[in-house]
Amino acid sequence: TVINPTATDNCLGNITYAGVRNDSLPLTDPFPIGDTFITWTATDAAGNDSDTCEQTVTITDDELPIITCDSTISQTADAGLCSALVTVINPTATDNCLGNITYAGVRNDALPLTDPFPVGDTIITWTATDAAGNDSDTCEQMVTITENQLPVITCYSTISQTADAGLCSAAVTVNNPTATDNCLGNITYTGIRDDGQLLTDPFPVGDTIIAWTATDAAGNDSDTCEQTVTITDDELPIIVCAPDIIEIVPFEITQSLVSITDPTATDNCLGNITYVGIRDDGQLLTDSFPLGDTIITWTATDVANNDSISCDQIITVTYTFTLDLNVSLQGRTDYSGDYSVVLYNINDLVNPAYSFIETANAAGDITLSTEIIQGDYKVLVKHPMFLQRLLNLTLTENQSEIVAVLLTGDVNNDNVVNIFDFGILSGTFGLSFGQAGYDSKADLDGNLSINIFDFGLLSGNFGQIGKTQYN
Repeated sequence: TVINPTATDNCLGNITYAGVRNDSLPLTDPFPIGDTFITWTATDAAGNDSDTCEQTVTITDDELPIITCDSTISQTADAGLCSALVTVINPTATDNCLGNITYAGVRNDALPLTDPFPVGDTIITWTATDAAGNDSDTCEQMVTITENQLPVITCYSTISQTADAGLCSAAVTVNNPTATDNCLGNITYTGIRDDGQLLTDPFPVGDTIIAWTATDAAGNDSDTCEQTVTITDDELPIIVCAPDIIEIVPFEITQSLVSITDPTATDNCLGNITYVGIRDDGQLLTDSFPLGDTIITWTATDVANNDSISCDQIITVTYTFTLDLNVSLQGRTDYSGDYSVVLYNINDLVNPAYSFIETANAAGDITLSTEIIQGDYKVLVKHPMFLQRLLNLTLTENQSEIVAVLLTGDVNNDNVVNIFDFGILSGTFGLSFGQAGYDSKADLDGNLSINIFDFGLLSGNFGQIGKTQYN
């Protein structure tokens, strides 16, 4: 609303006012933003015009522009980089006044808008400023850079290892592969064995393939690469030969076919084990074996072609002969009774080759109940209360042998004549068969009476020790 100026005049009367705007618009029209000058003139009743005066009408703009941000910018990272160059377009704004509106965008990472934007979300806070310097409220625009480049994985070379002792597998330390990626960040590795087992499980003999994948922080999986874990088996099988074979043939037969049984073997790995037997006479295992000893040297070979240490099996083709013994007992004329007869092969003095309880007639004749394989033996003969005798024997035909007289006095049958035997005899001395306390073991001469003759026999052998196979 424009108010007329005031004026004074020498004469009373009506004074009129005329105001002319410098934009030539009526005083009743709106005034634009900025300064508008009104030139005023006063005219009195006599028609005299005053000098002019100027009045300024100043209109200011304090209305904020209204800003509108564009939608989110979504873009993938540039090749080989963890960022992208982005063309950022100014937002739009409306204002009550025409005029240039300027825009200012501030990134939340404080970098210029023209710098590359990193993978992830970057927020630009925009402000619009009109010609009057009024700043709009802010609006935010999101710039989202996604990373879809695959990491590049590199597998390590083949792991070669031998199987653990006694096992057909090996515990293996498997290291992750390496990978490069366009973005820094944690890379995780996944390895899948082609046998479906865990990487921490033992690896079996043979080749196991691990398919590796690298996954970057953005969840991008690399192409796979393969790593081979090779476990070799160099453990020898352990062979056990079958027992030696003794093939008995009729006298004067010089060779015989023998059924040979393969040895057995254990190995750290399952699989077929093959056996090779080589005769020391160079013949085939299926050929006849000659009279005497033939040694077969056996070797076991497992599926990994590991050969065992060899073992030997002896094939003996031999004859058997009868053996008759004649025994006698010190202090007696009747040699009948049961005798222990034990034969040791001179090559094995631990394990008896034959063991008999045989009965002699009064003359001391004993025929062993089993024929004996030809060979060299130590023969032990024992009768209760008498010390054991040793006979060294080479048996090459049906033979009769005389055993040296068995010495008496071994009352307690421990193969030694000593104070313990003397004590037993003393305790029953003077007694006869049928009397209380009579002990037949002390009746050394077998006359049913324990007397000075028994005492004499024991005294004469006191301190004697019976023979063994080691004498």
